[in-house]
Amino acid sequence: VGGSLGPALMAKTSSLTSDAMFKEFRNAHHHVSILAIAFAFGSFALSDALMMTFFNMSDTLAASALIGLAFYHIVRALTRVEFAFFDGLDMPELGTRSIGISLIIQTILIPLLLSQYGFPGVVGAIVISHFVMFVIAQVIFWKEFGTVPLPGGLITQGISGSVMFVIVEILEKTLGIPSVLH
Repeated sequence: VGGSLGPALMAKTSSLTSDAMFKEFRNAHHHVSILAIAFAFGSFALSDALMMTFFNMSDTLAASALIGLAFYHIVRALTRVEFAFFDGLDMPELGTRSIGISLIIQTILIPLLLSQYGFPGVVGAIVISHFVMFVIAQVIFWKEFGTVPLPGGLITQGISGSVMFVIVEILEKTLGIPSVLH
């Protein structure tokens, strides 16, 4: 969703007034986070079952990797929208610098964590580097605009996701999820 809303936001940002520009940004940011958070909570609840069903992997580290990828999806979806906003304001160097820092972190962490944890370590390195990029975007917003752009409905979405998590956990334990591979 972030990949499809980002270019549209970039085009709108470059042609709107300040108030309308931030309204469009907040709307895009909010819509992107709705799906990302729902997917994340779903994967938290079903991580073991999903890894067994789709990849025939029963390793607990594989489930941890899926949860890490869910975190990556949230952070990446939000930063795509944030950097598209900067691009629309003709400030692409901010995104480029942040991506450069993220790549440096990945270059250092991937070999270290791969040797210690295997594939989940690679996922962890990518999540950490993208989280750093997300934090950089928040700092840029604070310095440039005096605000931090976390989606307005983030708390509500977190509560909804938590409720969904509990319901899915109960259903998964009650009904079970059979593997399509067996």
